[in-house]
Amino acid sequence: MISAQNPLRLRAASATFRHAEDKLEVEVTLVNEGDRPLFVTVGIRQILYDAASRTLDLWLSDHARSPDAHPGRCATISVPRTEVLEAGARHPLRLEAPRHLTRLVPHEDQSFHFEDLDLTQTEQVRVHLGCSDRPFYHNPKGPAVLEQLKAWCAVVEVDARPAKAPKEEKPLRRKD
Repeated sequence: MISAQNPLRLRAASATFRHAEDKLEVEVTLVNEGDRPLFVTVGIRQILYDAASRTLDLWLSDHARSPDAHPGRCATISVPRTEVLEAGARHPLRLEAPRHLTRLVPHEDQSFHFEDLDLTQTEQVRVHLGCSDRPFYHNPKGPAVLEQLKAWCAVVEVDARPAKAPKEEKPLRRKD
């Protein structure tokens, strides 16, 4: 799904995930079907996990961040890593998330608690990419950087399916 306000020609040819020994691996093959280069975010910016539905959301854009959210100890927002996807090109995007996470949950009174997230039970993965037809340039005289980042790119949502386990090879039998 691409947001309606920015109909870029980016498509996910395939998207899979698998549980590896110590991590969750996600692979998305992106295709630029347009006639211009696209700038695609490639680093995970936020991980959200819903244990009830066993759904993992990997946000590569900043659209999930709320400007009203408690900033925690570090209120700085960094510029996302992007890669250029030339017109007509295919690009494999590989992402990894640890199978166990500990999330710091801040409270209004400046206290916090830790919440353990077990991603080994993940059954569904959604990847939210940021995509634009121009690179991001921060305007120090403009609005807050979070608002600039949200206005800069469209969000492309990709649902990854579980990767099929490799087939076991049967031993060859000799014919006598």
